[in-house]
Amino acid sequence: MAWTTPGTATAGQVLTASFWNEQVRDNMLELAPLFGAWTSYTPTLRQGVSTNITKTVTYAAYVKIGRLAIVQVRLDATGAGTAGSNVEVTLPSAVVPVGASGNAGTFGFGQIYDVSTGTNYAATVRAVSTTAVSFNGDWSGTAYWGNTPNLAVANGDQFHFAYVCETTT
Repeated sequence: MAWTTPGTATAGQVLTASFWNEQVRDNMLELAPLFGAWTSYTPTLRQGVSTNITKTVTYAAYVKIGRLAIVQVRLDATGAGTAGSNVEVTLPSAVVPVGASGNAGTFGFGQIYDVSTGTNYAATVRAVSTTAVSFNGDWSGTAYWGNTPNLAVANGDQFHFAYVCETTT
């Protein structure tokens, strides 16, 4: 099924089952994912590919509408990372962005709260692989948070973001 541009019924027209199936049922089925439930997941917070950071997942969920995915996350670090490495958050396994590694078709926005300075930083969120995103902002040019500025995630740091991408399936 695909979306059918709704037709206009006219006075005296016999509204058949095929008319209703095409105009109402099929179009409602096409729109149904827009109103679907979000699916929770448990992301990994890491700094350096092998360093998983303990955290509290306040919220992490996604919804897929066809090949469009929307992911929303809030993580509160309860452990520490390793300075000089990108901070990354994994995506749900059902969300595999087309391309990845900064692909222009993947984007998001977020906020990082740095407990050591008490500062909130606005960030863009970009795919760094087919399984994870990282944070970039005015503070760093083209480098990612944790690499520039060169710092380690600390207990109390917070990572919030919304991310949108075209998926492979």
